[in-house]
Amino acid sequence: MQSSQDLKLVNFISSMQIINYPLAGYNKEDYFHLYDKVVDSLKHNSDVKCICTFGGVNQPGISDIDLLITFKKDSTFSGDIVSNLSTKEKALFTHGIMALSEDHWFQNKAYAMWDNQKLLVGEEPKGDEILVSESELIALKKQTALEFLFTNYIDLTLQNEYGIIKLRDLLQHTKGITYDLNYLNLTNTSIDLYIAQAKEWITNWHLKQPGNKEITLWFKEFYKAYTSFIQSTFETNKIYLPKSVNRNFSKNISLNESTTTNYNRSGIRLPAFVATIGQKRVLKLMNKLNRFEFSMPTTDIAENSILEKRIQFFKEMKMYNQTHFPKLGLLTTSLMSKLV
Repeated sequence: MQSSQDLKLVNFISSMQIINYPLAGYNKEDYFHLYDKVVDSLKHNSDVKCICTFGGVNQPGISDIDLLITFKKDSTFSGDIVSNLSTKEKALFTHGIMALSEDHWFQNKAYAMWDNQKLLVGEEPKGDEILVSESELIALKKQTALEFLFTNYIDLTLQNEYGIIKLRDLLQHTKGITYDLNYLNLTNTSIDLYIAQAKEWITNWHLKQPGNKEITLWFKEFYKAYTSFIQSTFETNKIYLPKSVNRNFSKNISLNESTTTNYNRSGIRLPAFVATIGQKRVLKLMNKLNRFEFSMPTTDIAENSILEKRIQFFKEMKMYNQTHFPKLGLLTTSLMSKLV
């Protein structure tokens, strides 16, 4: 006879649906071919200053492509580039392609804290680097980490509430938490084992894949541990958000200032199995049928003036890009891209 705890576990597993599996049939050459294809499509555009990539291809089919096109001063580009690619090629651009004006190069490099940037073609803008002091760097790292961690909490919560695990995104984002923990100088945390498991799955994905039950159980425990970790982290840390910054994360997600970290959901939940009918359409429908309010500890007092400069720059950059590069993305944190 099954215990009530066993029945709850069985019900949880049966209520979850896994979508967006890592892509099959890709190799590293596919990524390098796409780099070349994008470069070739823009090689005759005299407004392009340079094209860069970030990071590397750790695991084909799980890794995505991060490309940044920097345009010369006062240039305009109305194309979106990705729309001209094949379905297989589009799948590697989970964040689209980002754009930047050369006027914003040094500010973005300082405030977005570029990691592992590589020049593919062109020349980097010349000028004076923005020198960041040790105290400013600490403030930037803390703010950046808190923004990513909270955005990840939102994403995990929606997956848990909808009963739909977006596996490829989940693996990417979980691996990326390592950077945030390093920025906050956090070691031996309650989520380390779950991050290590995700990294192991990524490394061995094309050799040995975990089963759906194993993934679902891992997600259940990870979400519980991550929620506790986030609540504990924000007991002693606050995200800097001035009053002038928007609090609408998306059409159905709003952020409320609070002393605690939590959320409320209102709306209608569809059974998770409908996600197999049409993954993107179902998620859009879920978002229309549900509204979330996330509580987060914030402060409108910057611990360092560089945080004020950072948000003001992101606002200016977003407005500029919307006018000059309307179909390309922003190189900033997910939270700032939504709120500024």
